[in-house]
Amino acid sequence: MKILVAEDDAPSLFILKSLLTSWGYDVIPAVDGNDAWRILCEPEHPHLLLLDWMMPGVEGPELVRRLRERSSENPYYAIIITSRSDRDSAANALNAGADDFIGKPFDNSELRARVSVGYRTNCLQKALSEHIRDLNQALARVRQLEGIIPG
Repeated sequence: MKILVAEDDAPSLFILKSLLTSWGYDVIPAVDGNDAWRILCEPEHPHLLLLDWMMPGVEGPELVRRLRERSSENPYYAIIITSRSDRDSAANALNAGADDFIGKPFDNSELRARVSVGYRTNCLQKALSEHIRDLNQALARVRQLEGIIPG
């Protein structure tokens, strides 16, 4: 699965990319918020996101707000990562539409677990979307048959 990692600090981006790659993810790096938004506007963009809070251009919570405003058949799972330590940061990130929040410095096993939750959630959402599409197609066929067969 592809994961977008938006981080403006080069050493942090390198560490995140190395960890996620070693865990089997295909990492799409973004060096700032504008780069992340450009990637998210592409047709085959990732739906699992690890976004730094404070970046030049568009910050992590604003990226999440923008994504939530767009309707999408395949929802995003966004994790905000930040060195902010004030009490309201997690609540603000979640209120912006993030699905999870993790502080820096992070524990590798905690990050892996949180990303795994995002991966599982994306898989479930994708399966649900496919079932809904199949059910809508079946309903359309039933309605078509109802029009053909006299009652």
